[in-house]
Amino acid sequence: MCDMKKNVGQMIKKQRNEFGWSQARLAQVTGYSKLYILKVETGQIKNPGIVAVKKIFHALGLKLDLI
Repeated sequence: MCDMKKNVGQMIKKQRNEFGWSQARLAQVTGYSKLYILKVETGQIKNPGIVAVKKIFHALGLKLDLI
């Protein structure tokens, strides 16, 4: 389970970087804080929840079926 969450964070970071977005930009687009984005990307948040993941994935054009 932890590996999956780490992979979700890695997927978010990879796509964010491909967009050329900073964590601050992703935070602005999603309404989450920069610190929250950082913690999701690094796996520090153990359970970001489906609502948060869905909102972040949507902002980055990722599909939930990737996880």
